[in-house]
Amino acid sequence: MTNGCTADNIATANPEICPADDVPTAADWLSERDYDSAPVFEDGRPIGYVTRDAAETASPDTSLAEITEPLTVDVLIASDSPLDTVLEALYDRPFYYLADRNQVTGILTRADLNTEPVYQHLYTKLSQLEQAFRKTIQEHVPDWRDTTPLHPDILDAIDERLADAKDAGVALDPIHYAQFSTLVTIIGNSDAASQALDFDAGHQASSQLDPITDLRNDVAHSTPVIQNTDRGLTESGRTITHLLDQYQLIEELLATHNE
Repeated sequence: MTNGCTADNIATANPEICPADDVPTAADWLSERDYDSAPVFEDGRPIGYVTRDAAETASPDTSLAEITEPLTVDVLIASDSPLDTVLEALYDRPFYYLADRNQVTGILTRADLNTEPVYQHLYTKLSQLEQAFRKTIQEHVPDWRDTTPLHPDILDAIDERLADAKDAGVALDPIHYAQFSTLVTIIGNSDAASQALDFDAGHQASSQLDPITDLRNDVAHSTPVIQNTDRGLTESGRTITHLLDQYQLIEELLATHNE
């Protein structure tokens, strides 16, 4: 799935070119479309980009050329950049352009992370992580039913799913019928399982894995994985900072499990 989750797959293709010749018209055009930026062309070739913020704050007699920023390396991203590179790049700045042979082929923003390629990629990674959690529990907490304070309803639901599997002749170990959040609870209550995943202790595993559970639920229900396009950690809703941290943790956990 990695090859299907590159900057090219995620970005909005063929962004509209700002048609304005003056700053007030550019500001209105960007505002009407709710664009934060747009490429500027001259004689059919891209010469840079203009941002809505620059257009709205410039004086009316400012020329469009004066607020047009060049398409330098720092605002361009390679079309084949994988998701981890995309997340790190979007942490640094809110948008990038994709270009090819003197053409702007796409624009990549934090909002573009709420797209199908990202959901599919995260779903695959989280499924791999779920299997890693099950194996870790089997190896380090075989008595999880007796040692983890789970609500009786959770245990009953596991038993029901196991019974259905037995009736169908496809039964696996009972841990395979525990939901992701239950796996996290088991790991968080076991220092042995937590340490096997490179956490110092169960309480550290719980604090870091709870946001992964929330991410997994959002991916499963196609709820936006980016809920706030700011960068900081304190804003309401998942930001690029949160998603970057969570994705890096998922990759680290999978790498630890595969060692």
